[in-house]
Amino acid sequence: MKFETLIKIFLVVLISSVVCESQAFQGKKGRKTAERPKVEQAAIDPNQPPIVERVLSGDLFLLKNGEVVRLMGADAPVLPTGDKPGQEPWATVARVFAESLVLGKEIKVDGLGLKTDEYGRKYGLVYVGETWIDYELVKNGYAVVQHSPYLDTKLKQKLLEVQREAIANSIGIWDKNSRLPQPPREFRAANHISEGDDSKVDSWKRAAAPKSTPVNITSSPTTQKPPSNPTEAADQVLEALKNIQARKSAGLTSNGFEGLVKIANDRFQTMRQNPPSDRYLVRDLKDALDAYQLVLDAFKRRETAPAIEKEKFNQYIEKALDISDQAITAASKKIEILKNQPAQQ
Repeated sequence: MKFETLIKIFLVVLISSVVCESQAFQGKKGRKTAERPKVEQAAIDPNQPPIVERVLSGDLFLLKNGEVVRLMGADAPVLPTGDKPGQEPWATVARVFAESLVLGKEIKVDGLGLKTDEYGRKYGLVYVGETWIDYELVKNGYAVVQHSPYLDTKLKQKLLEVQREAIANSIGIWDKNSRLPQPPREFRAANHISEGDDSKVDSWKRAAAPKSTPVNITSSPTTQKPPSNPTEAADQVLEALKNIQARKSAGLTSNGFEGLVKIANDRFQTMRQNPPSDRYLVRDLKDALDAYQLVLDAFKRRETAPAIEKEKFNQYIEKALDISDQAITAASKKIEILKNQPAQQ
């Protein structure tokens, strides 16, 4: 897929997330209570509300109370895990979209009478306030309707209706130029991937960082001192990312921004040869680097875009910079923890 197409995908994701944050899911007026059963709040510890700590994939969330939640109504593209293949770039796009809806927020899970699935995950329809997350993923083309025997018929029809609209309008995974080749369910079957491969027991703690295409820029030698250990290598990547963060609003030209991104990419590629033990740290650094690459590409396109399109690129750039800031903050905390760990004898 051309990088330009990927930029277009992320533009749709990031701009639509702004809309999704501000608009709650609206059902038809006068609908009966039976169409949407009462939602029960998921909880293990009364002192730990069901707040999403990490989005593992477009349809799988880890809560701060330790539970893993699987969406009942939506099936998102499969992320690569370890030596297992994935449905990129759509899997990452779906995860980013889901993060914009649920990350750091308290959710409600309606299991429709079912508490967990066969893998021990909390299983149900997920809501943030009145926003139905399964519905938003399907509506915006980042998931297909899940074939669950527990899904209420009327609710399933609502999902199928917006899926038909997404297909008709070539939205998200239904884009005619980059359509998802196989539904997630068929992809897992064809590649012998279990539905629970990425979340059984504590496997989410050891899951490999998502594989992705390297940043599309030419490397050049730097005078940076070679890192002596994985933590130092990660710290050098973070330093380069923070340098971009500190200067991103200084009126840089695209060439100046590209030079900073190139340095960060050089250090990231060096770190990958001997990565730190915290694989989520690797993903945070990669998320920040990818976000800056997307900003760079949008920056260049904005320079030649018609005036009517410039504001769209401004919104996109602003949202991508927010993602990089969040990833840098998360990476900083993880590196600080690694630095404070006692040296192994």
